[in-house]
Amino acid sequence: MHVMAATRRGQGDSHGDFSFTVDGELVVIPVDVCADPGCGCERAVTGIASGKGSTTFTIAERSDLTPALYSELIVDGLTRQGWIGTETPASDFDDFIRWHIDLAAKLPVGGLLRINANTKTIMCIDDGPASDAA
Repeated sequence: MHVMAATRRGQGDSHGDFSFTVDGELVVIPVDVCADPGCGCERAVTGIASGKGSTTFTIAERSDLTPALYSELIVDGLTRQGWIGTETPASDFDDFIRWHIDLAAKLPVGGLLRINANTKTIMCIDDGPASDAA
């Protein structure tokens, strides 16, 4: 299955790039962004495991994941990050999770991606690392 994953590839190509995630870590589009223009959350995806941000991500093929397991991992991450709890049940995020699954399925595996979370715009910078053709 195709999933969104953090990548360090492309870091430094744009002013203010950052990546506090682990390369390959599953990421999600931010649930919400703050009003602080210096924060950077509006241009970063968030690591499911770390809760940290990265301005670059990619689409990875993960044969070990199913949509159900991917959904569970997203719910677990959002719960640890405080988005899901007694006030906000996991079911409130069903559309959010489905959107991630559908979006990842449409984007090129290995492509370098960036986001504008305010507008939910994904920019495909390239279609992936060049292959060495002999």
